[in-house]
Amino acid sequence: MPAQQKWKVLGGAVSGGILVRTGKELGSSRLADRLGKGAVVQELQLSGDRLRYRLLSGSGPPEGWVSVKLGDKELLQRCTEQGFAWKAQSRPVDEDIVTPPVYEIFDLAQNVAAMVQIGPKFRVSKVCNEKLLEVSPSEESVGPKDFWPSDCTFSVEKRHYLYWAIVCCSSCDTWTLALALALKELSDHGVVLAHEGKPVVNIVVMNTPTMDIGDLLPTSVEFLEPISGARIPMFSTPASQLALRALGSEVQERLGWGVASMFDEQLRKNFVDEFGDSSLTHTVPHWWIAAIVQGYYGRYMVHVDLCGPAYGTFCGRSSGGKRLPMGQELPLDIFVTPLWLMTPSATKHLFLLSSAAWVDFVPEDARFTDLDRIRHFRCLVHGTTGYVAATPLPQYVDDKLGGSWLHLRTPSPEAIPDLKFWQEQWQEMASFIRVSLLKHFLPGSLVQVREDASVDEELIGKVGKILASSGSESMRVQIDGITEPVKVEVCALRGFPQYVQYFTLAEMQHEAMLMSAYSQQAADAGRMHPPDRLPDTLEAYLRSLYA
Repeated sequence: MPAQQKWKVLGGAVSGGILVRTGKELGSSRLADRLGKGAVVQELQLSGDRLRYRLLSGSGPPEGWVSVKLGDKELLQRCTEQGFAWKAQSRPVDEDIVTPPVYEIFDLAQNVAAMVQIGPKFRVSKVCNEKLLEVSPSEESVGPKDFWPSDCTFSVEKRHYLYWAIVCCSSCDTWTLALALALKELSDHGVVLAHEGKPVVNIVVMNTPTMDIGDLLPTSVEFLEPISGARIPMFSTPASQLALRALGSEVQERLGWGVASMFDEQLRKNFVDEFGDSSLTHTVPHWWIAAIVQGYYGRYMVHVDLCGPAYGTFCGRSSGGKRLPMGQELPLDIFVTPLWLMTPSATKHLFLLSSAAWVDFVPEDARFTDLDRIRHFRCLVHGTTGYVAATPLPQYVDDKLGGSWLHLRTPSPEAIPDLKFWQEQWQEMASFIRVSLLKHFLPGSLVQVREDASVDEELIGKVGKILASSGSESMRVQIDGITEPVKVEVCALRGFPQYVQYFTLAEMQHEAMLMSAYSQQAADAGRMHPPDRLPDTLEAYLRSLYA
């Protein structure tokens, strides 16, 4: 082996570089920085597929150990006097084609949260004690600075936590729908969604009827409505919702706090029969989003909960990874888990997470959240009463937009038009984000003309390459099979190919079972392998991203 052998990094296009470790062993410590795609390194030692290098050009740690290949995919390639000894390609490579922009799911969640998490339509007029807050109605939504009376003695941190906990105590299904709409709008139109640079390949909507909040009850507060003298618990447990329902619409109007029609005496009986008496006071129904991410070494799940602060969890880091000071955390929660086993239920478009165990497969490039911190899965992890279900994103959105999502905590039927207005606003928001991203697709990006676009029929469904993108409302596109470039409005285009694949229930179960099998193979072999099989369109796109 020549002493001065040089290598060039080919992998890491999506993840921000390839993983670097301090030692030859795969179990050795990882360095914080990655070795960037395009970097050139000098070989110091080569042991099988493991290379100890010194950085010559590009970004990354000055020295370290890396893998030169992952399965049959080359991460680094030897330099020759002529440049690079490229292997024969299974398809021609168009050097002018560029990959579409990647939109981090963390950033999207922040944007959606900022748009939908409006303040309560009441303020605290008096702090009676640590557990009781007298409130008065407001015509407008109240922000954190105006929510507390001037003589409030609570610390800044406590005010921050309590305000956002109160804001996030209601309408989780409403906010989840807003995020689901944005995710579907982007993924359906070819925008690459990612977690820390690794692509999202599927999205499901999670829910549990019995998320355990018993440990939070001692620190919760009640609202005192002074005219009626009614006390309303902060948490929307079945018992508190039934009590609020009994108070009548006038009290609900003054509080700006309504009750969903589902909370009735039949629901009380069902909860007691299925989950026990404590479920009425110690649990809340809850919705959130889960994205399935394709890491280098396997798939894992990133969960996004816009109501996290209601249940004691904020996001303590910015999208850039900067740690935020206490009392200034972001009002959402993001946590990472292995991929769960999923079993189709008798209900159409619904599958249940297996109570047996997590899938025993731990991708090296995923940093999992401590199990004890995730209350969403206590019924599975600790064996408490309840279940967790998931719905494929398209079915969830179609069902909610079909009308059922309007049965929210609204004070009166007259509020339904307001909710429909919000539905339209969220759809416009999602469309705005999509068009804004498409405007900044670089020349060379592949796009496809949408089936519902108002264009010449011969263009419908055709794939083309952007020739010029000025950030305006239209682009010059070279359409496949058409000689002259055409000018197409941005709203008529989608990125190509569509990356997120909405799997059927059977496919989701099959994928999870495959992960379990792969983990056993990996354990037997003493190493991790990426999945051998991905859907054809997904595999093709992965290859284009990792090329």
